[in-house]
Amino acid sequence: MVVEPVQAVATQTVAKRTSRPAAKKAAATTVNRPVPTAPAPAPAAPAAPAAALPTAPAATAVPPVEIRSDKLLKPKKAKTVREDFSLPMLEYLMLETLKLRSSKLGSPVKKNVLVRAGIKALASMSDANFLAMLKTVPARKTERTSKD
Repeated sequence: MVVEPVQAVATQTVAKRTSRPAAKKAAATTVNRPVPTAPAPAPAAPAAPAAALPTAPAATAVPPVEIRSDKLLKPKKAKTVREDFSLPMLEYLMLETLKLRSSKLGSPVKKNVLVRAGIKALASMSDANFLAMLKTVPARKTERTSKD
């Protein structure tokens, strides 16, 4: 006969106190909470041949419990990079026109969404189309002045 150890659970009285002045006059509240104790050690079985020991049915086996953390399930948020840049007025007005166009189509967006969509569109182009698009945009000198 195989004896499985049983985990005993004891109760412990815990005093609960609050830091409010009115609560100091009242007596401490007691709460009974179950406190797990270590399982009792299994009694040593006498040495017997393996054929003589009864086998436990497979249904009594306990499957391992998976412990999942919420942090592992959530994808990490991508870090946002802030960058300042300047645009010629004509290109800025193009952004505004695209914002109005998206609003008329029932999906209003912000400027940063348009810029990010443009980056994705450029990234999906073939090399020849990408180079052709870059050649249509004139290079311009930055307007920042150096600090003396």
